[in-house]
Amino acid sequence: VSGRDNLARALRRRAVTAPRTITHRPSYGGGLPLFVEALDSAPNRSELANRLRESLFEDPRVGEATVRGSSK
Repeated sequence: VSGRDNLARALRRRAVTAPRTITHRPSYGGGLPLFVEALDSAPNRSELANRLRESLFEDPRVGEATVRGSSK
């Protein structure tokens, strides 16, 4: 796998990894699993979007990121 597919897989893996689950890279992960059963509220959606955005920018291949989501 290379190119855009490689980047997409890497970003997806980063998003679904909870921080502090990889011992040698404690800041790795967007934390999506932490919000799976969380209350669907504007503050939670905002926090998740911010965490994901920050996590995506940790990949040196990402120069710009927009995180969009829906509770529907």
